[in-house]
This record gives sequence, C-alpha cells and structure tokens, in this order.
Amino acid sequence: MTFQKDETPSLKLGIGLDNRPKINDIASFLSRKNIRDVIRQRSIPLGGGPHFWFEIGGVRYLYTYIRKNGCSSFKHMIAQTSEHKSRLEAGKEIDFLREYHLLKNFNDTKTVSCSIFVYRNPVERVISLFKNKFIIREWNSDIWESVHKSIGNNPEKLSFNDFVFSYIQGYAAFNKWRGKYIDPHVKPQVRHLAPIFYNTAVDLADLTEASYRLFPAEVAEKFFREKINSTSAQEFVEDGAELMPSEILRRRWKESRSVPSRESLMNAEILKAIEQVYSEDYAMIAAANRTDCM
Repeated sequence: MTFQKDETPSLKLGIGLDNRPKINDIASFLSRKNIRDVIRQRSIPLGGGPHFWFEIGGVRYLYTYIRKNGCSSFKHMIAQTSEHKSRLEAGKEIDFLREYHLLKNFNDTKTVSCSIFVYRNPVERVISLFKNKFIIREWNSDIWESVHKSIGNNPEKLSFNDFVFSYIQGYAAFNKWRGKYIDPHVKPQVRHLAPIFYNTAVDLADLTEASYRLFPAEVAEKFFREKINSTSAQEFVEDGAELMPSEILRRRWKESRSVPSRESLMNAEILKAIEQVYSEDYAMIAAANRTDCM
C-alpha cells in the first residue's frame, strides 16, 4: 500500500521496543531512502512530539506529549522525579522538561525500555479543549491569538460550532495542519507520534488504572490518582448551546460553575466534521494494541 505525501497511515503498536529504532507504518510517510537513513543515522530527528524521557525504578521510559491527553499528570511526574528537580522553577514544568528530558533523535532512544503515548476519543478531546480554553479559560492566550489571527474571530464571540467548522475544519485541517497560526492543541494525535514502535498505548479513560501497571504503586498514587487540569465540572443541558458565544457560556460558568454537556454541544453535522477531520486518529485508535511494556 502506498500513501500520498500528506496522508498519515494507520499505526501498528505492540510489544517489542529494543535498542534499535523500529520502522513501522507510521514511518511510511518517509521515502524508502529516508527509512534506510534513519536506520543508519540515528541522529535523524524523531519528528512529532515533543518526546520526553524519564526513569523510575531503574526503567527508562519514552513519553510522547499530546495535549489534552493527560499530559499534565505526566509533566508533573517527570519534573518531580527528575534528578534535576532542584532547577525546576514554579509554573515552568514544560520548559524544564524541554531543557533536561527532551528526546531529539533516534540515538536518544537507544536506552529506552518502555515507550508510551496516551490517546483519546477525538470528540471528547475537542469538547474538552473548547471548555478548557474558551469557557473555563485556563492558559488560553496562545489559542485565542491563534483563532483571532487565523480566522479573524473575536474569541469572546466564538461558539463551539465556529470552533469546529471555522477554526478546526476551515483553517487548521484545510491547511493540512501546517498553517502559520495553528495551535498544537487541535492537531491530530497521530501527528504527535514518532516513527518508532510504541509498546504501550493507553486510553485516557484508563490512565489511572494503567499507571499502577506501568509504575510503582506509590508513583501511580501520587501522580495519577487525581486528575490534573481536568475540565470535568457540573454540566447543564440546553438546546442550541453549540451556537452560543463563548462569552455567554463563560458567564454561565462564573455564575454556576457549570458547562454545557456533550449532548448540548454536539449535533450530527458537528460529529461528522470531527470524524472527517480526525479520521487518522480514529484509524490509529482502532489499530492500537492496548498492551503494556511492563
């Protein structure tokens, strides 16, 4: 099977990562010559990412950072268990990880025993993103600037319908995820992955349970028992919520600490758009071998 330049093939996952970079279906976007180069020259960049290493209990891990997929828990764990923890500055965990734990090329993966990424249902991911950045409004300056510069919308007036059709589908996907102002939160999950053999794929819904299999119990208890940066909140049901400007939904949040339910935001047209835009994520999830490296 061949793939066009801009297509991302399905991903094969399973147990078997050793000290060599294994080339599998996710690397098919590379030419045959480039695949040979990857095998011969381990200084070739990993791509996707960012990818971080960490070590717990004598086991060295690779973790691919995908926003809105439980990344806050991993970010906190890696920083707090790092041998460089004394250099960590408050509120700058991601900068710390980039400085001391970033994996840049295939050579960096030689000592990795367990490679991990967390995936999430694309609909749940998009809804969570909208709630977090446009209703609850946590760490939202970058995506607000992205929305304003890319489609000209005032984020205060942006509805969930606008977010899906104008920003995600109309701008980001239309520009093949390469537009100048695309926020990384909306990029497909599969495009964060490196062309390596991942031996652990975890559904976000099962992350807490999986953490007890992957890490010592005290680590799982400390960093994964309680969700960090979660958008879970009291929900309300209301017809037409998908068309409400974010400023109205924000006012509702401030008054009652409630957000619209999935049913209130979704309709058949929005669901179809998300399924089309993130088709490669659905294919990846269907192909994922949900096994653990430990």
